[in-house]
Amino acid sequence: MKVQALQTVFRRGKALTTLRPSLNMSQFAVRSLSSMSSSSIISSSSSTGLSTMKIYPAKWNGSVRMFSTEDDVDAATQLSECLDAELAEEEENETTTMPTFLQELKGKIEEGWRIVEGMPDEDGSTIRLIRKDTTAGKVSIVFHCQDTVEDDEEADYEEGDEEEEESSAPHRFSVMLSKRGNTMVISCLSQDGSAVVESVAMTNEDADTVVANGIDEQLYQGPEYSELSESMNDAFEDFVKEDIGCGVNDDVAAFIAMYADYREQCEYVRWLKSVKNMVN
Repeated sequence: MKVQALQTVFRRGKALTTLRPSLNMSQFAVRSLSSMSSSSIISSSSSTGLSTMKIYPAKWNGSVRMFSTEDDVDAATQLSECLDAELAEEEENETTTMPTFLQELKGKIEEGWRIVEGMPDEDGSTIRLIRKDTTAGKVSIVFHCQDTVEDDEEADYEEGDEEEEESSAPHRFSVMLSKRGNTMVISCLSQDGSAVVESVAMTNEDADTVVANGIDEQLYQGPEYSELSESMNDAFEDFVKEDIGCGVNDDVAAFIAMYADYREQCEYVRWLKSVKNMVN
């Protein structure tokens, strides 16, 4: 009998499920009683008159494959070595060191926004920005460091160029405006350093509840944004970007994409260390 087992191989940002080689279970089968010496099986009669059978330890007539943890030890050692190599590469590339340009942009953003990391699980993967001063209401932004979407549009390049210029992948974030017991939730993309609105929903929950639980799926989720008029689309984007509205200008949008990438690198290194501690 052959059994196939699923094996998940993790790569950067992907989990690939593959089939391990088939295992021949017959090599692990327990030998039948016929393979034991006759002295190991003794029949006797009990006081009840019933015939009973006792099996005593005896030598096998053939060789026995003993179970061993040697393969497991080798696999753990190999995985640990791979983790060490990956950690060494990350440290050499200083991926957890914030670049100077990002430090400068972060300082500029902090003039108008308070940056709260580790929402709600305190592990740094979810970041929240709270606007300090606004007349529109309580404005906050929340995004996850892995909420990047693939750009379907191929980068344009001139014929004959050897290298193709890469465009930064869009990153999702939500803008929440709370006022008079209601919250407007505006789902956006940070694309090419600018905020692009995808959808707009309303709820009577406060921003903290929306961050923790999201919008109740039974509520109206807002209209299909693409079906709104072009003038309304433009008005929503202006409202998101301008100071009189939410204040998510191009600097804020660019910071979201760059800071998410930086935080993802930090979380990846933290993940590597956690796995290594588990394996060791």
